[in-house]
Amino acid sequence: MTGLRIDHIAGYATVQDHGRPGQAHLSIPPSGAFDIAAHDFANRLVGNAEQAASIELTRATIQFTVDAEAMIAVTGAPASIVIDGRQRETQRAILVPAGMPVLIATQHLGMRSYLAVRGGIDTDPVLGSRSYDELSRIGTPPLSTGESLHIGQDARATPAVARQVASGANVAPSVTLQIHKGPRWSYCRNSADLLDFDYIVTSSLNRIGIRLSGKPIHWATDERLPSEGVLTGSIQIAADGQPLIFGPDHPTTGGYPVIAVVDERALGTVAQLAPGTTVRFSQSHR
Repeated sequence: MTGLRIDHIAGYATVQDHGRPGQAHLSIPPSGAFDIAAHDFANRLVGNAEQAASIELTRATIQFTVDAEAMIAVTGAPASIVIDGRQRETQRAILVPAGMPVLIATQHLGMRSYLAVRGGIDTDPVLGSRSYDELSRIGTPPLSTGESLHIGQDARATPAVARQVASGANVAPSVTLQIHKGPRWSYCRNSADLLDFDYIVTSSLNRIGIRLSGKPIHWATDERLPSEGVLTGSIQIAADGQPLIFGPDHPTTGGYPVIAVVDERALGTVAQLAPGTTVRFSQSHR
């Protein structure tokens, strides 16, 4: 079986696929690639099934070698790819010779890049997924230097050898997120302020959630809510009045009010929110 050896890694990198939805009754989040569009595009470039496992690089640098010729692609947030001293392009399928070092370094734009290898990353699935869940700590653990990964047999189509352009990761310093009013919109006195003021992404962010800072949203009462189900993209208002956007590894229930939910078409933009990014919310009428 073809293998990929990680010769060096710095930063946070995990194996991700389409996750394990439908496990909320076990208190297990859906998990899976945060920027699912970028993950799927990388897989399509190398001819994989879209649900094949890739490597999600969160502002990480990885150097690796493959023990047999392999096809790779890198998508999502901007990244540098160097093979045999030559700079290569993202968003295209690249043939890598056996034993040739590959260096991928993500840039300080956006948060997550995706490395797909033709055949998919083949690790032991947990509840039907190879994804690492940062909250439950299940699935393939975060990757480390010296580790070897198997390359699977999930290729389904001919690789796209020509460069293909997708919509691309939204890595702008200011973004607007379309949202839908949530079940507790009326629980807060000034919920409408969420639509009228800018918020800043803080350094407190991971696959579980992204904390924002800005105009506080005030609860209408000090009475605490019973825990309720939440989903990816839920915007929860903490006791200090600041919004938190849940990512794919979110808890399955929460006791703070969910006043809005990010439109599913904007979740890729959420995945790329970096500290310091300005966020404005706009109500979706879809």
